Amino acid sequence: MTNDKPLLLRGFFNYCMVTSKFFYIMELKMKRYMAVIFGFSLLFWSHSVMAQTNPVPDVTNWKVVNTSRIELRISDCASIYLGLETEYSNPTVPGDFVRIVSRHIPVTVSKCRDFNERLASETVAEEYSRQEEQDLLNERTKQSDPFLYLEWKTDKDPVTGHDRLSSDVLLGIMAPDGNWLVTKNEKALVEFMTENVGNGKTRNIFSGAEFRVGGIYHILRANRSDIIRLLEGGS
Repeated sequence: MTNDKPLLLRGFFNYCMVTSKFFYIMELKMKRYMAVIFGFSLLFWSHSVMAQTNPVPDVTNWKVVNTSRIELRISDCASIYLGLETEYSNPTVPGDFVRIVSRHIPVTVSKCRDFNERLASETVAEEYSRQEEQDLLNERTKQSDPFLYLEWKTDKDPVTGHDRLSSDVLLGIMAPDGNWLVTKNEKALVEFMTENVGNGKTRNIFSGAEFRVGGIYHILRANRSDIIRLLEGGS
């Protein structure tokens, strides 16, 4: 069973970094939010190539270390899921890791519903609705498309006994033409976008995220009508 944790603003992409070569930076601005989700100090030479075939590593039969969902928190009671990020470890080669970021059709989830627990019919309806949402989320997960991956190796530091990075970090991102840019020790950035849904007043709500490597980027965005519906208490 995986540890399915949502990606919230506070602690968004809160990874267990394998060494001090991984760093995480989040910078909040008034209207734009920038986060560095995969930062690797360029201690190695950087090199990029274009791949015409899908270079995403085959992780069949690999162990799932962690699964985190790309979540837009619309309110305390509503979220929109845009994709997921899964980290794998090779069960036959210790220290061999792959992280894959995928996108899927947005899924809206209402987390707070007022109902009278004394009424059995309302309780059943609540549980049924939650199960429907979970089933839809699971189905979208199966249909998700990878667009970004990282691959690296670690070993044990003989002095400290801690894990340390022992290879280049390979990073691949899919270009608009379907080819892949594959690079070493590069940075991947994500920018969280906001949208004013205040109807004449300022009310900025998270509406999407942009993943970028070099000049290639992917935008995962929620539908404005879904955002407004959730804010108005819809499901």
